[in-house]
Amino acid sequence: MSEEQDFKRIMRSYSSQDLPPVEVVTDKFRAVAKNFFSLPVTVLFELKAAQHAGDGSDLMLLFEAAEMAFEAKDAERLKDLNIRDFLNVIHAWVNFDRGD
Repeated sequence: MSEEQDFKRIMRSYSSQDLPPVEVVTDKFRAVAKNFFSLPVTVLFELKAAQHAGDGSDLMLLFEAAEMAFEAKDAERLKDLNIRDFLNVIHAWVNFDRGD
């Protein structure tokens, strides 16, 4: 599915505040979180700016976004993961509806 199709699907679905929570499952982590697409759009802007900066701050922003979306105890568990496992959790969270 293209990014444009993803965007149209989201816009046709619920309003962003009505998006249901998602279950995030990887081999090292399992929890329920707010839907990534219900986060403030400023999170996306900051992530894009950090990616362009190339200074690694995007990892910190991803963690901050996860802290906003996961319950506190689950966000604490994220701190125990190695970087690869953390990124796997983020990928599963953002792409929950693709079955990746």
